[in-house]
Amino acid sequence: MTAALSLGPDTHHSRENLIQRLRQASEAEHSLCCQYLFAAFSLRRLTSDFSTPRSEAAELLMAATQQWAYQIFYIARQEMSHLAIATNLLTAIDERPYLVHGDYPDRQLEAVVGSPMVLERFNEATLRRFQHIERPDAPGFGTPPGVERVYNDIKQMFSSLPASELFAGDGERELASTELDLGVSMQIPPVTNRPSAIAAIDLVLAEGEGLGVSPLSKDTHYARFTAMLEDYALVAALAEKCGHELSLPVVSNPVSQDEAGPSSGNVTPVTNAFSAELMNFFNGGYQLMLTMLHEFLWGYRSYSGIFGAVEALKTPDQIAADRLVTIMSENAYFPFMTMFIRPVGELLARQPAFANVDNEARAGASFQTGVRIPSWAGDIGPYVDGLSALQQRATTLAKDAPDPITSQTLAYLAQNLTRMQTNVKDVWRQ
Repeated sequence: MTAALSLGPDTHHSRENLIQRLRQASEAEHSLCCQYLFAAFSLRRLTSDFSTPRSEAAELLMAATQQWAYQIFYIARQEMSHLAIATNLLTAIDERPYLVHGDYPDRQLEAVVGSPMVLERFNEATLRRFQHIERPDAPGFGTPPGVERVYNDIKQMFSSLPASELFAGDGERELASTELDLGVSMQIPPVTNRPSAIAAIDLVLAEGEGLGVSPLSKDTHYARFTAMLEDYALVAALAEKCGHELSLPVVSNPVSQDEAGPSSGNVTPVTNAFSAELMNFFNGGYQLMLTMLHEFLWGYRSYSGIFGAVEALKTPDQIAADRLVTIMSENAYFPFMTMFIRPVGELLARQPAFANVDNEARAGASFQTGVRIPSWAGDIGPYVDGLSALQQRATTLAKDAPDPITSQTLAYLAQNLTRMQTNVKDVWRQ
């Protein structure tokens, strides 16, 4: 994980500090995405979350929480596009993607962002923390947000450092959302010179805090969280009428019982055996997805030029690289995010946290990246083996599940993981 670096105009402009700042930006975007997803997973928005799901109040509440979840998922998706932009900035200076983040609570990243980096369920306090993180740098909004200061330092270094220290990377590695079908709408501009680097940074700040546009524009992350807060009291009253809170009683900063070390502070060990195993299963899939994402981001080639897309003119290495990138993109972005991370994350928010199942506390996804992302470029064997291991674990978990809904969800997931293995092999053989 990245160490804190002093913020502001006194930051020494060097290539080393630029790399550190870009890694901090990558870590912040990635970590915030996970925190937003954790909160969204905890919302009561499924019929199984209510004792009287067909009542008028419950149906109105589900409509509201489903809309909130949609908004949070949209913001999380944009954080992933910001991570891709930070990756393009790293690639421009010939540095690899940086996809790890600290375990929660993350004190080092808190020092950079200026706000607690924790996994907490959806409630008013969590919403206000998100709003504070995404606040604009404008009169009346307090101190400048930490993430914006990181990007401002990056912008200054891209503007002042010699070009020979900046644009040493392979321009064909630069992702461009106009050239890729990632299954979702993302703006990811390539970075090949100073103006494109500045424009990419400005895009991140405009989408998050509204820098360069009205801070109150409805499209910014700050404005979306503000709108949720404005409706919070009304929706909370609906939840009270249903006899429930807005979100499930998911514990903060959950870790499975075998991951909680003796020095782990401010974490909640999940001691229910099934839930702890499901958490480990989630982290195994999450780490495999990050490995695939790393290989996609670093292995991508746009192959510019009039004959760049002609298969017959490519070398065997280029063809193999293209196939690996196709495999990674089709599985890391879609369907892995929607067919693994989301359903398992939602399942965890509905599983008992403790061995005493009468305790209402629920478990949750811990989003542990590990300290490094392995590189398996050029060999699909580890990916196939990883998917196979996940499929076997999903099958076992489905048999051990404590209720029919969990069992059916995991059995369906096992089928999808089998299909992913088949797709990987088919694309590789083409």
